Amino acid sequence: DKGLDPNSRAGQASDALERGDPNKAIAILEKANIEKDPDAELVLGEAYAARNETLDAVESYRRALSLAPDLESDKKLRASLRSMAADKDPETVAKVFDLWVGHTKDPDARPALANAAVSQSWDRRHAVAPVIEKYGLGDKDQWLKAYTLDLEEGETCEKRKEAVAKLRALSDPRAIEPLERAVAKKIKSG
Repeated sequence: DKGLDPNSRAGQASDALERGDPNKAIAILEKANIEKDPDAELVLGEAYAARNETLDAVESYRRALSLAPDLESDKKLRASLRSMAADKDPETVAKVFDLWVGHTKDPDARPALANAAVSQSWDRRHAVAPVIEKYGLGDKDQWLKAYTLDLEEGETCEKRKEAVAKLRALSDPRAIEPLERAVAKKIKSG
């Protein structure tokens, strides 16, 4: 990380953050006009992340990266995105992965996205599906596993029907087995 001018807003806020005072860091930056200052936006993102205000952190990081895309290599930013991607809230997960995968070259981003795509959690799988589609990252194996999980875990007929349609649309011979299992289960359970 490059050193910030200690007299700048970003420098003062970063100093407050390093002393464990994210509230002071945010107060310094919120008073200033930082729209064109990527370093200040980056520090603001870190301060929000320190307060577990993930959506605000993601927005600040997004603004920082749109002003200075090369900030994507910042170690704190990457570490922050990595930990925020573990959030339980689907909206948050989608926004974090969109920024992490779409706007950084972090080698950990895509493997984490691939894991989320086949997570045991319905919400998590469905939160990342649009991100995978947006960046054209899904492979057939991943979708097969995700839709099979959807089919096995779908609590409602609606959710199961959706999974059946998606499995059929894959036109993959491996989709036949989970579809046959589902039919057999339906017959058994009436």
